[in-house]
Amino acid sequence: MAMVIAFSFSAPSLAVRAESNASENPASPTRPETVMQFDIPAQDLPSALAAFSAQGHIQILYEGSIAQGLRSAPLTGGYTPDKAMQRLLAATGLQPRFTGADTVTLEYKPITRVDTIGKVTVSASDAGGTAFDLPEDRLNYALPNASTATKTNTPIMETPASIQTVPRAVMDDQQVVRVEDALKNVAGVQGDTEYYVNALIRGFNINSATYRNGLLAQSVSSLETANLSRIEVVKGALSTLYGRMNAGGLIDLITKRPEELAHYSLQQQFGSYSLYRTTLDATGPLMKDKSLLYRLNLAYKANNSFRDYVSADHIFVNPSITWRPNDAFDFNANMEYQHDNWINDSYLVAYKGAILKLPIGSYLGDGTAAQSIPNTEDRKLAAYDWNYRFNDDWKLTNRFMFSNEIYQNPIFNGLAMLNASTLQMGLGYGNLYYNNTFTTNLDLTGQFDTGFMHHSILFGFDYYNYSSNSTPSHQGPVPSILPNVYIYAPYQTNPLNLAAAPVNFSYKQISKWDGLYLQDQIILWDDVHVLLGGRWDWAAYGSAAGGGKALNTFSVPTVSSNTFKPRAGLLYQPWDWGSAYFNYTESFGLNNGISTTGQAFAPQTAVQYEFGVKTEIFDKRLLTTLALYSITQNNLLEPDPRNPLFSIAVGQARSKGVEFQTQGEVTKNISLIGGYSYDVAKITQATDGTQGNMLPNVALNSGSLWTKYQFDNDVLPGLSLGTGVYLQGPRAGDTANTIQLPGYARWDASATYSFEQFGGKITTQLNVYNILNQIYYTNTQNSAVHIVPGAPLTFLGSVRLEL
Repeated sequence: MAMVIAFSFSAPSLAVRAESNASENPASPTRPETVMQFDIPAQDLPSALAAFSAQGHIQILYEGSIAQGLRSAPLTGGYTPDKAMQRLLAATGLQPRFTGADTVTLEYKPITRVDTIGKVTVSASDAGGTAFDLPEDRLNYALPNASTATKTNTPIMETPASIQTVPRAVMDDQQVVRVEDALKNVAGVQGDTEYYVNALIRGFNINSATYRNGLLAQSVSSLETANLSRIEVVKGALSTLYGRMNAGGLIDLITKRPEELAHYSLQQQFGSYSLYRTTLDATGPLMKDKSLLYRLNLAYKANNSFRDYVSADHIFVNPSITWRPNDAFDFNANMEYQHDNWINDSYLVAYKGAILKLPIGSYLGDGTAAQSIPNTEDRKLAAYDWNYRFNDDWKLTNRFMFSNEIYQNPIFNGLAMLNASTLQMGLGYGNLYYNNTFTTNLDLTGQFDTGFMHHSILFGFDYYNYSSNSTPSHQGPVPSILPNVYIYAPYQTNPLNLAAAPVNFSYKQISKWDGLYLQDQIILWDDVHVLLGGRWDWAAYGSAAGGGKALNTFSVPTVSSNTFKPRAGLLYQPWDWGSAYFNYTESFGLNNGISTTGQAFAPQTAVQYEFGVKTEIFDKRLLTTLALYSITQNNLLEPDPRNPLFSIAVGQARSKGVEFQTQGEVTKNISLIGGYSYDVAKITQATDGTQGNMLPNVALNSGSLWTKYQFDNDVLPGLSLGTGVYLQGPRAGDTANTIQLPGYARWDASATYSFEQFGGKITTQLNVYNILNQIYYTNTQNSAVHIVPGAPLTFLGSVRLEL
């Protein structure tokens, strides 16, 4: 006889209730296997069951009290009724048992294993108290659905594109502090920076453009991870849905939402180089009927670095609310405040193609001056989204976000190659940047049938406006120095002398667009999925340096473009566990750069062809994708090697390769995430003699594999062990291919132990990074004087209390 376990927290004691279950849900020969289309948003379970019955033409039988106080998971896409019912009930502690082709009975789900840190499904107690219920992104290494690729909650198996998610469960097991630390799990994503999110996807730079809940969010400093539910990475251009963007792919940061069940988490982390980080996560209902929910995420971090002089302080506050007055409407609002102080790294240099052999901590700028006046950034963000459901088929969604950043870079340390034998250090004083982003969109989604075809339609409009202005400041060179002068002693100068110097630099940038887009996801004969889409863009971009003039005394030359770009995809799913797809996309991209002469560049355009195969194996617990692709991008920019503040146009580049990625569970004890990428990224047309060269920072071979083993309760209860390897092959460091970064392999590991105490759960954890203490370099900025070293052997411990 199976048992279902329900936990009900009512401080200070922990109540445990067990109820018998009459069935293990055996397979039924009458269970229907026909694929049906469902579109049921998350809602109170009784309402969701009524919608399921209406859309699936299935009678659902259950005791009246069994569904009270529970909430369904969202259900969108084509499923057999049995699989659809399982997904709908995923977080409820209930399971379906088909007693006929169109009749199903709900019953409690049997639990054969209960562990304190693994997968525990619980439901609310009869007394109506709160329940300890972990959301799906904290339990699983693989999530079945993703929204970024289509702006609809579509199963990954039915989406003709390469998609990889990094759920909260992975971020917790790896103790991810920065977004970049999470992206190392994604095949085809390379590159790293210390203080802001940047990456290469399929060889092309995202130019610090990340998305937050589907809206573009530019940021100067590092983005917080404590409030993230998951990260979705879609490979290939998505400008048909999101406007001007990188051709290689898109990174979307999905934040945590308020939850109906009260949950409180306090974590203290401590690690190498005096790292201390405290995070708080609290959520629950504000009203008894759960129509108003809240969430509060807080984070504080302070750390030094293995790099001399470098340090950082970070404060983050993120309150959010959800209002659901009825099943037809929900409104979500949140705010973020982030304050950062940090010392810019001067990085390392190469001379005649070879990285100078200096101690790994060597600071090649004026560290004393940098410490006296650190960089600062204050970032304020306000965002909301709402959904109105006209009926089961049609929904209207509006998203909005405004962010303001004040970024001060009072001491700028930079290095440049004057010629083949001379390095020169530049020093700036007084830079203050004001960055503002305003963006919104309005989407209408619906579904209907035309003959044998089922349509899921999206009509949308978006608007984006970004501006950046700097105050006049001084920048200039200090005396030239030869590489052999760089022994372990920083070059010293007095920043106060620069303060009295005349200003000679100011900067302005504007970027804005309007877009109209249309998408139709068509299902034919249950197993053929067609995606057709297109977008009209009206965009303008410009930037200029004013030579120290006041901001209103110099003009900004702009480039305006109007264009239409199409998107098409075809997916065939002959089996419930496997599908094959093809897509073709054209993109309208970014050229957010300025030449040394003040010239604005024409927008980038790109074309992608992609073919792939997806599987869901091991009872749909393990998701895999194999993709072959070719991307050709025109009007490609790279940092000017003579001055990385400016850009140069290198012409056309092509990235061709194959990716394999996998994530999920092999058994109930073993979870994994990882992949492999083979990427040939070359400059195919150039006016500067670089034609045929490899694109900088793109490894021909790269990959990763992280796996975790969760011990059973009858062996070592509460213990899990994890380990992972991250590989990068040799890479060019600049477009001229005069610098080569060596390949490397980094080995990490973790140990986690959880136990019940104080009416909740305590989790202790230790992560070790770069166990073999390898010396390696993550990337450059297309320059011999900006080579970023990787961290040596590093430890990070934590204690987390959850109630």
